[in-house]
Amino acid sequence: MNRRILSSRMLLAALLLAATVRAQTFTGRIVGRIMDSQQTAIPNGGVTLRNPEREFKRHTVANAQGEYAFELVPPGTYTVLIARA
Repeated sequence: MNRRILSSRMLLAALLLAATVRAQTFTGRIVGRIMDSQQTAIPNGGVTLRNPEREFKRHTVANAQGEYAFELVPPGTYTVLIARA
């Protein structure tokens, strides 16, 4: 009886682990900070992330410290374009 319960629990654990592995995604995160030549942060600058091969383009605005982030970015080679606010 104990062996049967242990086997059931092990099967349940294996199924839960398999569900967790399948839920993983293959994306990344690109972060940066906009700074001028004196290493001073440039706030509220526009930032565009591009990958022409994938026809991928996203835009964001840096925060007050010049920091920006792009989440869930597919693998590839990207160009980051900065526009001063």
